[in-house]
Amino acid sequence: MTRAAPVASPCLTDEQVAAYRRDGYLGLPRVIGMEQLAALRAVTEEFVDRSRGVARSDEVFDLDPRHRPEAPVLRRIKNPAESTGRPRTRHPPSGGS
Repeated sequence: MTRAAPVASPCLTDEQVAAYRRDGYLGLPRVIGMEQLAALRAVTEEFVDRSRGVARSDEVFDLDPRHRPEAPVLRRIKNPAESTGRPRTRHPPSGGS
């Protein structure tokens, strides 16, 4: 089986694409502004706190086997936009503040 040739991206360098394929994630500094980052961290902390009361994976949380109320370990928050009760919003690109 042959592998498809890499496709050039107008936004990512070849090194970034290779790093993503190797590591499964890509860190992109200053993609969102500091205010948006603070808001994302706050919402994430709300989910982590909510997960303390959950013993098994459910429709919101995919829990790691090591998960405990005093030391939560989440693999994934399933469908977070549906789970917050907050309306979905789209933010314009930030100026990297």
